[in-house]
Amino acid sequence: MKKNFLICILFIAAQSLSAQNIGIGTATPATRLDVAGINGWNVATGEGDVRIGNASYRLKFGVALSGGGAGAANIMQFGQPGGFNVLSLGAQGSQILYVNGGNNSVGIGTPSPATKLDVAGTTSTTNLTLTGTGNGNANDFLIKSNATGLVSARKGHGAQALNYIICTAGIFVGPNTASNIDFAWIGEVKLFAGTYAPPNWAFCNGQILNIADNTVLFSILGTTYGGNGQTTYAL
Repeated sequence: MKKNFLICILFIAAQSLSAQNIGIGTATPATRLDVAGINGWNVATGEGDVRIGNASYRLKFGVALSGGGAGAANIMQFGQPGGFNVLSLGAQGSQILYVNGGNNSVGIGTPSPATKLDVAGTTSTTNLTLTGTGNGNANDFLIKSNATGLVSARKGHGAQALNYIICTAGIFVGPNTASNIDFAWIGEVKLFAGTYAPPNWAFCNGQILNIADNTVLFSILGTTYGGNGQTTYAL
């Protein structure tokens, strides 16, 4: 009887304890485990607020509680040189994001990124800005490197970009018109290295024009490049 009573008391005490919160550094924990930080934001050279592992291999967490960086939260994996020093993030049993400390790179779908950002799989973006290497260059550009669609960056040489221009006034050439080719033909397209379009020429940028302003050019282009064909057309 006494034995059963003691077991009952211990069971009630265990239930009471499990219903309580545990605080580290605080007497009023707000959740099941509440750790009062010590402003251990510097997990690069310090040990942070919380550490998991041992002196050789560990994961550190730190939150800045004061100063200009108050609120910053940091996570740092730390291991010995030559080890598999990778911090990974996953979901539903799959590892997805890898921060590789061995080569200071990030991999998505790969734990061993070969570049600063290495994505294993197809990616999409609504906007891509190429800033170049070092200080960057306004003439840097992207290029498809091979038939598989690999895209890489290439340094520009600083030359003026070429623009297509179209003749808007000159000699009208119909299907059966005999004309001197030494003169510009309306609708003729050329490459031009200037930043401006010469007189009677316009950039071929898809701009919408009024048909009434140049019916001759419209009779050549029609709505091939846009416009409603009633009042407008496009270059």
